[in-house]
Amino acid sequence: MKIRRLYSGFLVISAVFLSCSLIDLDPDEVCTLNPSKDYQVLAADEDITLEFRDKPNRYTVEQIITISSADRKQDCHFLWQDDDRLTVDPVKELIPGIRYEISVDGYFESRNGRSLEADIHRPFYYLSEDYSPLQLLSMAPGEGGTISDGESLVLEFNRAPDEAALIKDLSLSPDTAYTCSLEDMTLTITPEEKWTNLTDYTLKLSSELHDAEAVPLDPEVERTFRVCADTDLPAVTACGAADNDRSARFPYKSFEADLLRYTDAVRISFSEDMDRGSVENAFSLTPNLSGDLYWDSDRCLIFVPETGWVMNTEYTLRIAEDAENPAGLSLEEDYESVFLPDIEPLDLASLECLDNSLVLNSYSSSAPVDLPENGPSPYELTFRFTFSRPIVTDREKQDVQNSISLYETFSSDGSPRQSQCTWGSSYALTIIYTGFNSTADREHYYLLEIKGSEEGIRNDEGSFMPETVKQLFRTKS
Repeated sequence: MKIRRLYSGFLVISAVFLSCSLIDLDPDEVCTLNPSKDYQVLAADEDITLEFRDKPNRYTVEQIITISSADRKQDCHFLWQDDDRLTVDPVKELIPGIRYEISVDGYFESRNGRSLEADIHRPFYYLSEDYSPLQLLSMAPGEGGTISDGESLVLEFNRAPDEAALIKDLSLSPDTAYTCSLEDMTLTITPEEKWTNLTDYTLKLSSELHDAEAVPLDPEVERTFRVCADTDLPAVTACGAADNDRSARFPYKSFEADLLRYTDAVRISFSEDMDRGSVENAFSLTPNLSGDLYWDSDRCLIFVPETGWVMNTEYTLRIAEDAENPAGLSLEEDYESVFLPDIEPLDLASLECLDNSLVLNSYSSSAPVDLPENGPSPYELTFRFTFSRPIVTDREKQDVQNSISLYETFSSDGSPRQSQCTWGSSYALTIIYTGFNSTADREHYYLLEIKGSEEGIRNDEGSFMPETVKQLFRTKS
């Protein structure tokens, strides 16, 4: 038996003069509609019908009747049993579970010449309120993925699509000869010869594709994939410390980035030639450090810091997965290397007052250390500063001398001054200070400060004192 469906609506009739015709204003329905109520579920043998109170002009009625689902309008046959009874038969079989709506909306004429107005909009279902469209669950490769030139596409559906529908509702561009093999819910598409290498393809499945029960695909499918004869994904094979020597092409010192010294470069090697622009765009360093990128070859990138790595700072070097080789193949995932440069801190190993053999290895700004009286006030004292890391150049040494201060606290008798500075080695600085006071009636306090942190004492190896050293001294008679 042929299945027909029906959509419902309410006709409102009004009677006024319009174009010299009488308009019916009767508030009762102008027709009886099946489905008779909103969201009615029609049975398989149940027709969509309209029965008019007055015999209508058939043509004018047919112009105002539509059946639609979502944004799709259904084509319909109109079958008149009598002058006042109409069956609306959709051309394509309705789908169980989809929400449809029948509309009878607009003006039509009766046989006696009256103009009638209908305004009926009734939602309904066919067979069931539960709808499960045909859907593509997955495609291998995924969207934008890559396959070799002889590899097959594999599509998985939630139900088996109709084989005949696949012939006309599946398309590939650019055009390529292929074969389809459908087994249960799995469709395999294989090129008759080979896909065209280094080509982007687009697969489309139209909404006309359906399963054996005529349930259509929803939503439509459009997926792209790329063909590459070599499908091995590129990878980072090494990331380590390199000599900062451009003339020697930045050779590796170590394959471990944690062995980076202050001004060393980072050398990054790939498993194959890479697209330089995509790699540079994918490169990042956190925290940010100014520097330059160089290429030793298409598979070796070098980062050279502008000044040097910062001591006690952990860095994350990252190459994002969108770094590609010339064939358009990208890294399988982000590459990250986390490292702490091998830069030893610079410490004040000892502080000595040579006038009384005083040696300090720890320092306090609140517990004073007594200094010797060395003649009548004001007198001089000699201090030796020994550092844990070398201070080599004249510039480094002068910066150290400028970073050491000694001043009087709690009184205004004047601060000692540096009168002579000598370096016995690259580790030891001797300073003679003049201007110490010692009186019988009170004590004198002097605070020695050696500036630390990145802005304080440092050497050309990138070592610096993590914190400022402060030591309180006292003189008394």
